[in-house]
This record gives sequence, structure tokens and C-alpha cells, in this order.
Amino acid sequence: MTRFPAFPGRLAVLGSPVAHSRSPAFQNAALRAAGIPLQYEAIDVPPDELARVLAEFAAVRGAGNATIPHKGAMFAACHAVSERAARAGAVNTFWHDVEGLLYGDNTDIAGFDAAVSALGSAREGAVVMLLG
Repeated sequence: MTRFPAFPGRLAVLGSPVAHSRSPAFQNAALRAAGIPLQYEAIDVPPDELARVLAEFAAVRGAGNATIPHKGAMFAACHAVSERAARAGAVNTFWHDVEGLLYGDNTDIAGFDAAVSALGSAREGAVVMLLG
């Protein structure tokens, strides 16, 4: 049975460039509101440094998010991924179990589906344009 730590040892969004990310502001606000004593950071990780950074995160059972250009490489690095991530071939949310194995999901898809569903539109056969 896979076991996960109560809290990750480190939280971050990994990307390059990533300084423009708003994720730390809203993630840290949510952590404070929930009384969770963690800090979420933005880390600029060039593609050739991703494996090293993931090894550092594995050592402390880190978790977080991946953005451009790492979503495909994160998918390839994972021990196991969700069905959504498997369909997309990309991971944007990651975490480590207590053994240091890397897991991934793609929450972009769930967010997009929720937004379209909230509009009350039929998704089957619809033509869409995705920007960003």
C-alpha cells in the first residue's frame, strides 16, 4: 500500500521562467488560512536541472506544480500518474510518497472541464480555442 506523508517537506511551482507566477501568492494565502505551517515558492528550473531538483524534492517528500517547460518531463519522471495525466501525456501537479516515489496528476484538465460545465454548454463535439 502506498503511503503519503502528512505534509510535504517542500512546496513549489517549478518552471522556467516562473518569476511571473501568481501561484505563491494564492497558495500561501490558502496555507495560512488553513493553519498549515508550510511555504509555497516559485523556483526557476532550467530543463537540464529538473532531475536534480526532483531528487532534492524526493529527499524531503516535496510536492507542488510544474509549468512550462516541464509538464512533459514531469510526466516521464513519475512512478505513477492519474488517468487524466496519462491521457494528456503531461503532469502539472506532483507529490512524493514516503519512499520518495514521484506521482503526478493533470489538474489543468479538471479545471477546464469544470469551467466548461459551469457554462452549461455541451462539450461533446464542441470546437474551442484555448489561449495561454
